[in-house]
Amino acid sequence: FSITNTGNVGIGTDAPVQTLDVNGSIGTRQVRHSIRPSLNLDFANSKELDSRITFYRDSIATYYDSKGVLKYANVNEPRFDHDPATGESKGLLIEEARTNIVPDSTHFGTFSTTRCVKISKYGVAPDGTFSALYIASNGSASSRVIHDFTVFTPAANSTYTVSCYAKSVGNDNSFSLELGTGANNINAFFDLSNGTVTNETVGGTMTSVDASIEDVGNGWYRCIAVVVHGASWNQSTNLAFYDQDNTDANSGILVWAPQIEAGAFATSYIPSDTSFTSRSSTATYHDETG
Repeated sequence: FSITNTGNVGIGTDAPVQTLDVNGSIGTRQVRHSIRPSLNLDFANSKELDSRITFYRDSIATYYDSKGVLKYANVNEPRFDHDPATGESKGLLIEEARTNIVPDSTHFGTFSTTRCVKISKYGVAPDGTFSALYIASNGSASSRVIHDFTVFTPAANSTYTVSCYAKSVGNDNSFSLELGTGANNINAFFDLSNGTVTNETVGGTMTSVDASIEDVGNGWYRCIAVVVHGASWNQSTNLAFYDQDNTDANSGILVWAPQIEAGAFATSYIPSDTSFTSRSSTATYHDETG
């Protein structure tokens, strides 16, 4: 062992940086202390955590399990994000504080229809529940399911991210999201047959839209559009889902988990009756090669 001129004691090391620095295992039968102890754990050089060590989060969130099924991680339950497309475990994920602006995002009860068929709880959603919304055209080019926000008034030059999960039913593969009102809106078109963004349009005070699509397994895609508002307005704002294939009323689109967030990227789905605030931090994890 060694003792430095600063008073640090090293066992198994001649360069201790802590008050007591041990390079090796520690065995003890009894530890006495007069104040509440603190324990700092560093797993930077460890490829596997001891089975007796667990981590917890203080908020509700969602995650993909190893089978690609979206599940809920409740308060004080560990959450490990899993990418069903690649099979990669992404480790613990801590997100910033977000709120889903879409009301009734679970049951779609406040969403109205325009020349189309709307059936709630029609199909199995990515989380395994029978809660997906079915949209089918009646042959009209403007067939859609829509919700009007009367209190959602974006500020000038603000950025929002709108997202939902979508799946093709039958022969319908063309799906789009619309956010805005009147001429002040964006449209993002998604091809659910091959997982591509086919078109993006911007109108009025909207200045840009950046759409992307993610394959989450079992035919489901997460459709995401990042929107920048150039000017503020006091009008109501629409969130609409379009079935773009208007020729077959027997085919349609399944939609689940609509979400609008104030931010430049999409986070995990937050039901509109739930909000969470999580600490902002960086984290590390070991990939599949260790």
